[in-house]
Amino acid sequence: MHLTLKKETTRPPGRTFLQQQARFDEFVSEFNRERPHEAIGMKVPADLYSASARLRRDNQDENARQSR
Repeated sequence: MHLTLKKETTRPPGRTFLQQQARFDEFVSEFNRERPHEAIGMKVPADLYSASARLRRDNQDENARQSR
């Protein structure tokens, strides 16, 4: 996946950070919603994804303390 990402999004590179980020975002969307993956029976990841029922712990306060 990383080699494919590099080949498809960095040659030629975007002229600005925002253009490059848009290329990455487009690649990830296509990779997860349109490209079949052999490892999951030629389905697309978006067809199999389901959000976790667990709540994410907010680490903002903890991260702020660690950076001091």
